[in-house]
Formats: sequence, C-alpha cells, structure tokens
Amino acid sequence: MYPRAHARVCTGLRLVTRCSSAPTGLESLDVIVEQSERMLRKVWKIAWRGCLALVAFAALIYGAEDVYARVRGRPTEQVKVDQYYTEMNRYNELEYSAGSVMMQTCVDALMPHFGYKPCWYLKRHTLEHKGTE
Repeated sequence: MYPRAHARVCTGLRLVTRCSSAPTGLESLDVIVEQSERMLRKVWKIAWRGCLALVAFAALIYGAEDVYARVRGRPTEQVKVDQYYTEMNRYNELEYSAGSVMMQTCVDALMPHFGYKPCWYLKRHTLEHKGTE
C-alpha cells in the first residue's frame, strides 16, 4: 500500500487552539492492514524456504544413499511375501483365497533404489493383496 500523509486534527476553545498530527481512525486501520500484509508475506516466505530446504535435504539424502548403494555393489536381500486373492461372489460378499508365496528382492536402504522396495518396508508388509478391491 502507498503511504498516506497524516491529516492534522485541530481541537480547541475560543482562545486556545491545539493541533496534533495523530492519525485518524481510518488511517490507523490502513496502517494495521499494511502491517498484517507485510507479516503475512514474511510468513509465506519462511514457509516457502522451509519447503525448499526440505526438498533439497530429501534429494541430498537420496543421492548420497544411491551412491553408497552403488559403491557397495547393489546390496539386496530376498524377503518372503505371502499373497492372497479376493473375489466378489453372487451375494456381494468378498471371498478370500490364499495365493502362492513369492520371494521379492529388496534393497538395504532408506528409500527405493534400482527398482526395488527398501527392506525395512518389505519386512513389515509381507502380505500382498491381489484381485478386486
């Protein structure tokens, strides 16, 4: 907002006149609005920089972990994953059937690399759903 000049407010009696340059009610409201807009811009700037820093940190961690995994020679493991199938029957009920056991390859890392899921995730999710949802 553009700065406004304060109007002179004069009050007084017949013999004594007193003038002050204090802002009127409307001008003080403009000052408050301008200050709140400035504060909101600062908050958005801090939030934006925080998001950028978070994305940069995640990219740095992913890159460092990828280089470390390549130097170690693709550290992978095999984890047993059970499968089950679901199907709707004619009564609109789900029927469950057991599937086969698969060995899935995982990578010893924090994030997925080389097209494999991380082992910490796959060891906690050993049941895989196949079929209708």
